[in-house]
Amino acid sequence: MAETTRLELGLVRTDALMDEVLMEVLDHLGIVYREAGEGDFPLLISSTKPREASFNKSLLVAEDVLPMDEVLNALSGSSSVEDRDCFDLRINELEDRLLAHLRNLYLAEGLPLVRKWYWPNFSKACVVLTHDVDWLSYSPFHKVVYRNNSFPKFLKLVFKHLFLREDYGYNIPEIIEIEKSRGFKSTFFLKTNYNDLEKARGVQELLKEKGFEIGLHAARASHKVLDMLKEELTSLQEATGSEIYGVRYHRLKFKPGLTWRLEEEAGLGYDSTFSNNKYFGFKSQLCYPFHPVDPLLKRRLNILEIPMAFMDWTSLHKQYTYDDCQSVMHRLMDTVIKYHGCFAINFHNTYLSKEVFQQVYKLFLWSLDEAMVRSFWVTNGFDCYNWWSMRASVKLKLELDRNIISGESSLRKFPLIIEMAEGKEALPFIADSIFKIDMDA
Repeated sequence: MAETTRLELGLVRTDALMDEVLMEVLDHLGIVYREAGEGDFPLLISSTKPREASFNKSLLVAEDVLPMDEVLNALSGSSSVEDRDCFDLRINELEDRLLAHLRNLYLAEGLPLVRKWYWPNFSKACVVLTHDVDWLSYSPFHKVVYRNNSFPKFLKLVFKHLFLREDYGYNIPEIIEIEKSRGFKSTFFLKTNYNDLEKARGVQELLKEKGFEIGLHAARASHKVLDMLKEELTSLQEATGSEIYGVRYHRLKFKPGLTWRLEEEAGLGYDSTFSNNKYFGFKSQLCYPFHPVDPLLKRRLNILEIPMAFMDWTSLHKQYTYDDCQSVMHRLMDTVIKYHGCFAINFHNTYLSKEVFQQVYKLFLWSLDEAMVRSFWVTNGFDCYNWWSMRASVKLKLELDRNIISGESSLRKFPLIIEMAEGKEALPFIADSIFKIDMDA
């Protein structure tokens, strides 16, 4: 082995579509890789078996380690969990299997595996805080209100609504203050049409003034008709005077493949729709944000899916108690921390009424505090999208010389993790533009 050894992984291209799948997986794991033709590499990887008979370096063929077709089906949305809660993340498990093989190959060569950490400041995982704003007011004459309150309590709510003009749905100012007190700023997905236009304008101005993100809560058939999506997007951008980066469709309407292509063409940055109305967990069996891989176009789409795994309406539909919901949230957080992943939680403004939906309101407060205790990065959709995209684009040049790692980074103050010999604890490191790491120190 040469005295100075390059540490990046060399990517050997073999199959256009499967190469896209492999690169998406490597980006999830924070693996530093470059095209194999760009220089000498200690290790090589390919998605499928290359035509060449041999290489002068160790080559890991990804399809020998994990079923690439299964990963493709998950990333394209063609296979998903539709009829149950999903906390068992098959795709995350497969990606970890590939990571273990890579780690072992590096260690067998006496080399450290340097990876990009998942989240800012070495946060263990990420919670994306969101709110769907279906209505700006809410009466007690909804089945979900009657079903989740005792009859005397229901009569009291009706009396206050009819005779005292109590509006149980306009809770947005309170939500803002709750989150600001904890240092959070969430995403509010707004529709383009509400019955009370004056109140809608007030909400838009308030969110902008307080620095909260506004996303599009698309309706009608915009999940399958490009002109409708563009019309709604333009309408909301003109109303708010802000660029809109994210979308979640009303009632989670979605057509895998088609909807992602439309969102890309409309110029959106991220989607947070691909989820289940009636179930908790991860429909794609993956807790990382991901770029969908389109088998028709044979490439990753320029849209990021941020997986939503908890919605308050689901708990009301299931008639879950507060303890039931807390148990679900515990399982989600445990699962996501295991893989250092991400999940979006969705609390509708209309259900964050302490008087009408006490268990939802109480769970919201507990979820925010529990995420802080567990060292989650709690953020909004845009900041998650921006970080994950930036993380994938960061270029690193890495060399090893006598147990000293020398490196260059395209972004300053970027978190890395250095995995060394088995039994040694991984080393966290903040990379500057130019850096050196003494592994003996």
